[in-house]
Amino acid sequence: MCGHARLIVALAAAAALAAEGVYFLAANGVTTVLGSGNDPFQPSVIPFNIGAVTCGYLAGVALVKPQRSRRVRAAVRSGSDNAYGIYLSHMLFITTLTRAGWGQLSAVIPWPVLCLATVAIVIACGAALTGVLARTPLAVPLTGRTRVPWRRPRPLPLQSAAVTASDHDAVTGAVTGDAVTGEIQSSRRAA
Repeated sequence: MCGHARLIVALAAAAALAAEGVYFLAANGVTTVLGSGNDPFQPSVIPFNIGAVTCGYLAGVALVKPQRSRRVRAAVRSGSDNAYGIYLSHMLFITTLTRAGWGQLSAVIPWPVLCLATVAIVIACGAALTGVLARTPLAVPLTGRTRVPWRRPRPLPLQSAAVTASDHDAVTGAVTGDAVTGEIQSSRRAA
């Protein structure tokens, strides 16, 4: 991992505090030198955005270390593979949910739960769409990753055609009921 990880995280936190301070000053009308409070591109936010992206990268590097379980590494790999496709398609699913009346559920479901459900639905639908689109000839522009081949169903293992005489007797004995009758009689004796 990066030897300067702690320094990067500390600088990102300092940039976040500075950006919040500038926002507070702008929102209270003290100064708008570094941008207004409602400007998402104000200069004070740029260092924080760079720090946040760098911290996300560091988290990804830490999560794919060889000491991590295969499941964690696979989840990070899947998230990394699907992130661009989800980014490109998320508004499609949010718009669909809005048109379907999803926002009206806030009358019966608390809004934090509704927000979490929306995020989960959008990520799941985006990952599914990305998984399908990654197998098309337009995989790179639509999903940001190389084309993935369709998985073919695994054939069932064939059993040996040669059946020995003892195997045949065991099967036919079980079918005719000889072995079953013996078990029933032994269970009656025990009772």
